[in-house]
Amino acid sequence: MDYKDSEEQLIETIEGTQSYKLEYGPLPRDTFRSKLSWELKFRKSSYVILLLTIIAYGSLVQLCFWKDIALGVSIAFMGIFLFIVPMISFLTSSFKGWNDKSVRSWMVEIINVNPGDDMDKWDLIAAKMNTILYENDERATRYFFYDGKQCLSRFINRFVTLHLKNALESPPCLVPFIKTAADQYMEHFNEQLRKMTLGSSADRTEVATQNETV
Repeated sequence: MDYKDSEEQLIETIEGTQSYKLEYGPLPRDTFRSKLSWELKFRKSSYVILLLTIIAYGSLVQLCFWKDIALGVSIAFMGIFLFIVPMISFLTSSFKGWNDKSVRSWMVEIINVNPGDDMDKWDLIAAKMNTILYENDERATRYFFYDGKQCLSRFINRFVTLHLKNALESPPCLVPFIKTAADQYMEHFNEQLRKMTLGSSADRTEVATQNETV
C-alpha cells in the first residue's frame, strides 16, 4: 500500500499551527519547574501507592521480626510481591487515555504536520495529543507528553522501530496509519542522506576535474 492509498483512509484534520500554547495550552515543560516535578504530578497516584506499599511492607516486616526472627525473614522475602501492585500502577499510567482512536489521531497529526526532526513541530503534536488523551479518559491528565522530544521518542520506540523490523502488532485498522507515519518520518532522513550523497559526489567530481585541468 503506497502513501496515496493510505492517505485516502485517513480521517480529515486541520493542520496544526506553531502557536501551540494558544490553541492547546502550554506543555508540561513550560509549566513545571523540572522534569522531576512533572513526573511526580503525572504519576501522583502511582507514587502514593508505592509509598503506602513501602510503609505497609516495612511495618509488617518489623512486626514479624519482633515476634520471631525466622518469621520476619520469611515475610521479608514474601512481602516483595506486594510491590507488584505499584509496578502495575506505573505501567497503567503510561497508557491512560490511549486507545485505537487516540493512536489514530496521533498518527494523523504526524502525517499532517510532517515534523521530521523539527522539535517545534513535535511540540505542537505533543500539546495537541495531551488534550486529546485528557478528553479520551477521565483518569488521564493534560500532562502526558512532557515535550515534543518525549513525543518523538515514544513514536520511534513504539512504532517506527517495530515497523522497520516488521514486528508491528497493532490492530488492522491502525496499520495503514502507522505505516504511513513511519514511512514518512524515515523518508525525511532518506532525503537528507540523498542530499549528502549527491553533495559528496559533486565535490569529488569537481576535485577530479580540477586535477585533470592541472
